[in-house]
Amino acid sequence: MEDSDESKNVPKNDSLIQLPAELIFRILSYCNIFDICSISLTCKTLNEYAESFYVWKQKWDNLLIKSHLQFPHMSADELVNYKILCIRLWKICFQKQAIPRCIHCKQMTCTSSCSQTWDRKVVIDIGSKITWLLPTSFVLRRHPSVVAVRRKTQDSSVEHQEIHRACKCSCCHRSVNPACILCSPEKTNGAFSDWKMKPNAAYAQQDCACADDTFEMNYSMRNLAVCDKSSMFTKDRTSLWDDIMVYLFGNVSEWQMVSPLDCFLHEQSDVGIFNFYLKHILEQYKMLEEVRRPNVSLVICEPAESTMSIRRKIVTLLFEKLQVNRVCFLNKALAVSKLQDLETCLVVDSGASNTVVTVIIDGKVRNSQHVPVGGLTVAQNLAQAIEMKGLLENVALSSLDTNRVKSNCHLAYSLAAEERRIQPIPKQSVYARTRINSDGTRSKLHRIDLGAELHLAPETMYAALGLPEIIQTCVEDLDKQESHDVLGKIILTGGNTELRGFANRLTKDLRQLMPQFSAIINTPTFSGCRSCDVAMGGSRIHTPLASSTSEWNGAGEAVWVSREMYILYGTDRLI
Repeated sequence: MEDSDESKNVPKNDSLIQLPAELIFRILSYCNIFDICSISLTCKTLNEYAESFYVWKQKWDNLLIKSHLQFPHMSADELVNYKILCIRLWKICFQKQAIPRCIHCKQMTCTSSCSQTWDRKVVIDIGSKITWLLPTSFVLRRHPSVVAVRRKTQDSSVEHQEIHRACKCSCCHRSVNPACILCSPEKTNGAFSDWKMKPNAAYAQQDCACADDTFEMNYSMRNLAVCDKSSMFTKDRTSLWDDIMVYLFGNVSEWQMVSPLDCFLHEQSDVGIFNFYLKHILEQYKMLEEVRRPNVSLVICEPAESTMSIRRKIVTLLFEKLQVNRVCFLNKALAVSKLQDLETCLVVDSGASNTVVTVIIDGKVRNSQHVPVGGLTVAQNLAQAIEMKGLLENVALSSLDTNRVKSNCHLAYSLAAEERRIQPIPKQSVYARTRINSDGTRSKLHRIDLGAELHLAPETMYAALGLPEIIQTCVEDLDKQESHDVLGKIILTGGNTELRGFANRLTKDLRQLMPQFSAIINTPTFSGCRSCDVAMGGSRIHTPLASSTSEWNGAGEAVWVSREMYILYGTDRLI
């Protein structure tokens, strides 16, 4: 009886709350990061233990040893939130696969000598038509800048998701072993065997089994342009994708083509599309594992319209989802100036659907202006001329937006001289297609003879562009010496500037518009493709050392963020 009475008086510690504080701290030390965060939500008492400085400081020291990363020294007066640091470190190093070591110094964070000797870069330039990738092997790769995405449905229940996991989408064969006709062209009875150009494009849908596969684009689409209906530069150019959508998905309205470039242009754009596209590109060319190495940096060439809030989203995505080692955000015009080894210049970047004029002074972007006119306007003008003359109906813009067709176009040096021309312009043959039929059958190439249209189409584009006036506006706020410097070094880049006569016409118009600078205005021309200038220039930027204080640069310069700096500071120091 005495023993039973004593047992009743002994307190029962059957609850975690009733344990001594030392034991609770010891238990929390064995928990992972997200378990500790979950425990803090249970009750007020456990929240005090789980949110204590001691727990997270101890957890930070343990994770620091396991990660083998070398972090720069933090000053004593900095207020450190070890909980946030632990969460970022856990997401980057422990939540997914292990981070590879440097193959040279065998460290998780390269030494200064290793960084200087074995520094490598992977450069990606997402354009409105083509994405250029420059891997560590320095062999240029290109990829259409487009993603096919299934629209979100209202029914997001588990049952609905389970049904779609069987890959019964409209673009897949309804057979025993379904496969996307674009991911597996060998199952289409040789329908794709005659394609001359087979660039891989990304195909994304959250509830399809073939979500991570690639598909082949059809016919001569070597300069495929992005024409998403939500794009700010391509509202009237959706017809370029109409025939492709019919061919790929029939009349299914739940599919749409989107551009990963829109992530940089819209504050509310879906960063997940950019994440999928970038991961697809890196996996396609075997670079995903490479950008995770300590001696490799990922250089993203961004448009002038990119904002800091967009950078913050992309930085978080790159480090926590793709586990990259170091990221550099480089303005496209600044990359072109690096390629030409110029600190002060004026860059004219005219692509498929947008033209940007950027003034660079002392290696920094001073100002820029853009206009939504580009090379696709030439294809539109040609298509309208062909249809108005009754030569061909329902012309596919994709068949006219090619280098073969535009090589026959010419921008006259003097429009007045062309108007006084007595002899008719000799006709030249171009080849065009009609749009895909409603039944999905492809059309054949049609030979079309054009004369004055090959001169009027570029002329209409150039008039809508208003490039001389834009350049004049950009240099108005500069002093006289700076104006002399930039107008004497006008760099042309982008596929639209490859148009015959573009540089000569621009030089003449600038000299007439600004006669006080006529003696110094110069637009040097270079042979070869100008579409890849940005990617090539991105490889020439200097990589700061891991311990350098210039990791976060000022406005108008390249912005560097390393894995270690992101863990310590997140996106707070991004400018």
